[in-house]
Amino acid sequence: FKRLSASTQDPREAAYRDQASHIAAFAQGKPHTWASFEDAWRVQALIESLLY
Repeated sequence: FKRLSASTQDPREAAYRDQASHIAAFAQGKPHTWASFEDAWRVQALIESLLY
């Protein structure tokens, strides 16, 4: 991963940096705020049940 400057005025860059840090934490098995695969699957199943 390319390390980005900690300060920016561009909200798009700040959002990208935040997402990149979560991806890195997820890939390294460190704590992160993403939903687990099971939680994501349950949300998907619920939404699909509402649509069909």
